[in-house]
Amino acid sequence: MNNGVKIAVNNGKEIIMLLISDVLFFKADNIYAHVFLKDQKSFLITESLVNIETKVSDAAFFRVHRSYLINTQEIDKVWLHENKLLLKNHGQQIPISRYRKQDLKKLIL
Repeated sequence: MNNGVKIAVNNGKEIIMLLISDVLFFKADNIYAHVFLKDQKSFLITESLVNIETKVSDAAFFRVHRSYLINTQEIDKVWLHENKLLLKNHGQQIPISRYRKQDLKKLIL
């Protein structure tokens, strides 16, 4: 999965180059977003989820909810009846929009 591909993100002070394969997910925070990495690090970036979604459109990312853009290669479990999923190396359950549930199901099956 896009092992050498990087994405440039701005945290307001500097532009950081991240390996796409190191990203677990992005979470919206008003007009900004938080990026969560495999190494358990996270930080705020001064970009919207819409902008990030455009940047990673060629990678294995999927918008499961209006607030979450996930790396589909990192999905561990999906509970379709509960509209939630769990990513590898991350204990928090992530909501799945009922409008995106069928698209996610088609993508992973």
